[in-house]
Amino acid sequence: DSVKVLKTIMNTYSFFNMYSSIDNFEYSKENRKNAKFNDFDKWILSASKTLMENIDNHLEIMDINKALKEIVYFVDDLLSNWYVRRNRRRFWNSCCLFKKLRRHISKDGKIHLKT
Repeated sequence: DSVKVLKTIMNTYSFFNMYSSIDNFEYSKENRKNAKFNDFDKWILSASKTLMENIDNHLEIMDINKALKEIVYFVDDLLSNWYVRRNRRRFWNSCCLFKKLRRHISKDGKIHLKT
């Protein structure tokens, strides 16, 4: 199960890295602060914030098992199965640089949960 989760993380990161490098994207906190996110982006960012809070709570009481289950659920179900799959065409679309920039910032916020 841990190998599957690690592969999912690597595949998601590879997807992000491929499209951000094609666009010569560079992460900046200033860009992220000024970005306007769509509903999917807001949802995954909210889910990642909730994940971090839940992990902190579980680790405070030394319940590593529940913390890991939260991570597996987030990576496998929310991030990979919902966010990336539902938004893949958005990331493939090259119509507008500003829209693409917002998408990459959103994905970066999702992958780098603590910025």
